[in-house]
Amino acid sequence: GSAGPPEPFGVPHARFLLDLMSQGTTEVPLGETSEFTDSWRHLASIRRYQDPRWHDDASRLARSLSREAATTPLRVGAAQGSFSPASLRVASGAPRVEGWGRFSRRAPLLGDLFHFLTAGTGPDGEPGSVDDAWDRLASTLAGAARDIVAASQLTDHELALHLGLTLLYDATLAELRGPGAQGAQ
Repeated sequence: GSAGPPEPFGVPHARFLLDLMSQGTTEVPLGETSEFTDSWRHLASIRRYQDPRWHDDASRLARSLSREAATTPLRVGAAQGSFSPASLRVASGAPRVEGWGRFSRRAPLLGDLFHFLTAGTGPDGEPGSVDDAWDRLASTLAGAARDIVAASQLTDHELALHLGLTLLYDATLAELRGPGAQGAQ
């Protein structure tokens, strides 16, 4: 049969992410991750006047991460790169993952999970704010998703870094594709 509609995060999603985690992890300085450097590059190309509040929030998060960029190791591993409810379909009981264009072997360990749980738009259909993403995470981090966080064995501080980096990267990438970007991207 054909693949069914997207499902909320559950056991099939958790199994997929645990399989990726089992491929091994390593640590690199936060500032050496492509998500960190790309976020800064994206942020620099977005016009502040288009949405000053969004830009100020994203800049504050970027500065916070920068304070630890050189000295803080970040656990990285394999990631699909754009994991979302639409990425995994279950057909005849078998999961199928789509959209591997952003695959990386050096992605923040929980980037796929946090991307899945925080992906979404604001009420106007535009990318939501960092606060919106935090709210979505707080309401969805339970059950199988919480099991993935536990399996990562990251400290609370490491979890905050992983989440902050995922939010910044996703937000700047989404905004870069929106009307506030300079030039054609």
